[in-house]
Amino acid sequence: MTTPFDNRLLLVHWVARVLRPTRDVFGNIDPRANELGISARDFCHWLRRTFPNLNGLSVKVLHGTIFQGQGGSDNPADVRAITSFDRVRDWLQACNEANLELHAWCVPVGRFNGVSLVDREVALLTQLMALNVDGVGLKSLSLDVEAGRGFWTGTNQDVLDYWRKLRGSLPNTHVAVVLDYRFRKQGREAFITPWATRADSLHPMVYPGEFFPGTAAMPIEREMRKAFEELQGFRRPIIPMLQVHDASRPVKRLTQPEEVAAQADWALRLGAPGLTYFRTGTDHFQSSKWPGFAAVRLPGSVPPAPPPIPAHAIVVWPEDPGYSEALFPENPPEAPVQSALDVYGKPVRFKRTFSGQGITVEYRPALPQRGAYRVEAFIPASLADAMVEYRIMDRPGQPDAEIVTPPIDQARFSNQWISLGDYDFDPAHPAAGKVSLTDLGPDNPRQTVVFGAIRWLRLPR
Repeated sequence: MTTPFDNRLLLVHWVARVLRPTRDVFGNIDPRANELGISARDFCHWLRRTFPNLNGLSVKVLHGTIFQGQGGSDNPADVRAITSFDRVRDWLQACNEANLELHAWCVPVGRFNGVSLVDREVALLTQLMALNVDGVGLKSLSLDVEAGRGFWTGTNQDVLDYWRKLRGSLPNTHVAVVLDYRFRKQGREAFITPWATRADSLHPMVYPGEFFPGTAAMPIEREMRKAFEELQGFRRPIIPMLQVHDASRPVKRLTQPEEVAAQADWALRLGAPGLTYFRTGTDHFQSSKWPGFAAVRLPGSVPPAPPPIPAHAIVVWPEDPGYSEALFPENPPEAPVQSALDVYGKPVRFKRTFSGQGITVEYRPALPQRGAYRVEAFIPASLADAMVEYRIMDRPGQPDAEIVTPPIDQARFSNQWISLGDYDFDPAHPAAGKVSLTDLGPDNPRQTVVFGAIRWLRLPR
């Protein structure tokens, strides 16, 4: 049975309030905490730069009928907090730009103070899975089913009603169930069975360092084997949710980077078609763990699809009308202009740097009307390593007409659209919106500058 998680590596995201990993469980401040930025867009682009192997995020959207960002664990004033479906679209847009998939996870509750919430919950999930940005929607829906206060409190009949109505309104959605694989030992077999038998895939929470924090080393192999053995009878794909966080009780314990990678190794040995890691959006994903997560590799992983291009975007690729190159005679022969294809199958040009400036490249858009536009540059993967200034013609004929960006390290981006800023352009001026850049840079060692696509996105006023 195929799933949207096959050959996929995902990070599970919880809340916006503590998105930055500020401290570990012993109170130590992470020196790299500020790298994650202050918006969903910042965060997604950081993920793409830091973990080229990552395929996507699974973001918590709803707890019962409450948006995650409106709950007590989050700060609804934070721009990253999911307080509405519009905020989900913000995350979807950010993932699209960073070439990441977006999955959703929610906690079903079923009843509150004895009153059924099934119809309201199903209606919200139906709206959620209908969202899309530029034709791209959420890839799957995961239901976190746990016993105890704040989780599922419905009856057995509520479970059956939930599934019947959910399948009726979302017949084509992959619905996964996140569960504790120790449910038999906990005496909760009757509780979990109605969920597990109806799910499209099962995602056991396998946290060896949290479940057994007193051990000197994570019992990774033992607990991974137990999880797969407990769930194999349900005959569903098993995609374990692994531990990238620290254990905070009853004994504090830091998760080591080699343990992050070892969990993946054992899950894959036992037949996991994909992997998820819990979680970001807490203080627990410190930079000490990032090398372990970056080392995770899935055999046969499928590269993410190219970032979608909005239908209204004005795009100029090399060789398109509006693109031009001026190669100067002094350009050295050891720094020729070369060609390749980007992830869209479109042409891209690149060359080595030259301290005397060997080339100027220009992009001139055919803007339909005066207005506000966001200008973005596409940086293909695995080509560039130069610091580049982009020049944007903002107000032709006026003082300071050309805006020069701070030097952008092209090496930090991989198949990503990066913003060069928002501007007001008037196409009555032929040069309005023009973008230019050069190969100006060191001769020793020479670096590589990429000339990829530039796009202009109309913004609402």
